[in-house]
Amino acid sequence: MNFSLKEELRKSGMVFLKGFIEPTVVTAFNEKVQDVLRTGAFGSHQYFEPHLGNGTPILGRLEFFLELDTLFSTLIYHQELISMLEFFFDARSVLFKEKLNFKLPFSNPYPPHQDAPAYSFFPVKRFLTVLVYLDPFSPENGSISFAKGQHVKGIFPFEKTGALSQSLCDQWDWTSFEGPSGSVIVFDSFVPHKSGPNRSNQSRRALFTTFNPLPEGDHRLHYFALKKKYFPPTTASRPGSEADLFNPFHFANPFL
Repeated sequence: MNFSLKEELRKSGMVFLKGFIEPTVVTAFNEKVQDVLRTGAFGSHQYFEPHLGNGTPILGRLEFFLELDTLFSTLIYHQELISMLEFFFDARSVLFKEKLNFKLPFSNPYPPHQDAPAYSFFPVKRFLTVLVYLDPFSPENGSISFAKGQHVKGIFPFEKTGALSQSLCDQWDWTSFEGPSGSVIVFDSFVPHKSGPNRSNQSRRALFTTFNPLPEGDHRLHYFALKKKYFPPTTASRPGSEADLFNPFHFANPFL
């Protein structure tokens, strides 16, 4: 395993691997997602967001979908990704949660934030998230940016929505990571990150899978049970609600 990647993760809070996943795996994953959506994706959690142009609800995220089809495991538990995570953890890993952000045309930006505050109620010392580009990332479609190196300073003060203050973020250097589908970013829960709106006419889909060291427990089912209770999946007809400081399941996101 590449020790320089482990050092980069330690220093920057994230590592970028351009075109890491085979195109055939990404294509098969995307096709299967469309299949399960056509049949209702029953059992998963779906969240909607307002269209930037006309405000109508559009699909923003799919969560808790691993069990819907065995093919999803091919990417979520991709052998090279799991080996890398366990090298970074120095321990076996276990899935904490999975989500797919669709980032459809005219989708909203995600404000600068850290993931750590949303996970603080679980007895886990370290989380790592794997981001897989399911479409190319570009400035036009809201590519993701990181404030590398800021993860070492702990949790920063955040606003009611979960967003970090603009005055604080203006002090940092932000690096945007454009790349082809199949690219991967591994990042820890303390590194600040953000993404812009999708102003293109194509989706900018992204798979996020968060893991923790297995010795610190398997919390996935508990996490999704709590989330379903405190931030239920939306439907296109459900009225919206503002992100709430006291609801870690509705934190720094644009969902209704």
